[in-house]
Amino acid sequence: MVFDDLLRTSLGRRRPYLPYEVTLTDNRAINAFTAPDGKVYVYRGMVSLLGNNAGLWAALLGHEIGHTLGRHYYKSQLRYVERQRELADYRARAAAGDEGVVWEELTFRLLTGAINLKLSREEEHEADRLGLGMMAEAGYHPDFTIAFFRRVRAELPDKSKLGAFFSTHPRSATREERTIKVYNSALTIFEHFWPDTSQSPGGTPPPIVTLGRISTSRDRVNKAAVVHVPFQIRNAKDIPITIIVIFKKNKKLVPGAMKEYQLNDGSLVAIHTVTPDSWSQSMDATISIPTSALGTKSRTFKAMISLITRDENLAYSDIFKVSFPKR
Repeated sequence: MVFDDLLRTSLGRRRPYLPYEVTLTDNRAINAFTAPDGKVYVYRGMVSLLGNNAGLWAALLGHEIGHTLGRHYYKSQLRYVERQRELADYRARAAAGDEGVVWEELTFRLLTGAINLKLSREEEHEADRLGLGMMAEAGYHPDFTIAFFRRVRAELPDKSKLGAFFSTHPRSATREERTIKVYNSALTIFEHFWPDTSQSPGGTPPPIVTLGRISTSRDRVNKAAVVHVPFQIRNAKDIPITIIVIFKKNKKLVPGAMKEYQLNDGSLVAIHTVTPDSWSQSMDATISIPTSALGTKSRTFKAMISLITRDENLAYSDIFKVSFPKR
């Protein structure tokens, strides 16, 4: 259903004339790809990740159709043929006794290898943009794309920036950043075709959280560590959002000493719940954890924050340092 919705859009109708279809494959990897004949293959691991959420499926399938719209397979084949032609020329020159050609060929291989990887990553971004336009017109809110990237990143952590340089695919975080740059354009398309979001095929968009800069302080009067969590949230009116702070020391969970600050395994945790009262809202949660909740003599730890709803992880922070005052 989602696939057909995307193909019927004005952008989808510009696709090459091919026998389009979606095939689910029995492979546990979280992956999907588009064949040159227009067929899209989705692995079982990806199917499990997306479930029955039509908006998330639109984000995935829109991207895959975007590859076909962009003729990316054919462009990569043309680059491959051109590269092989140049390498054949270097080999012919070497056979003819040109000794300096060895270094020319090595330089050519290195440069074209890096260029082809960059072009491949740019094609991934183009497929994201094309898919975003299709899904917005078809009635799937752009926020489903943001939610898709975050769900994938939660299961498949991003490579380092250096690792991404040697990859054909950009990091999910980079894809999200690029999507945000064209987000308003996609939102305008969506709102034009679907002024009543509740009537759109995708329905209400998912909650989206953007964390601000987390800061900490020590409350010496009340003997507590204080964590300040600023964030923006949309699409979550009247939905309870739980903020969880987990603490670690030397890569191990920190023991807690008070039940209200403990997980089932006895480790230290701070839990705070907020409920947005509008569809788009800036919030600043302040979480206080008493020193008496510590089950250890140490007072300085690393911590990480996760924001969740009842059934989904919305965002998680980078690791930061928390210091407690003396008892």
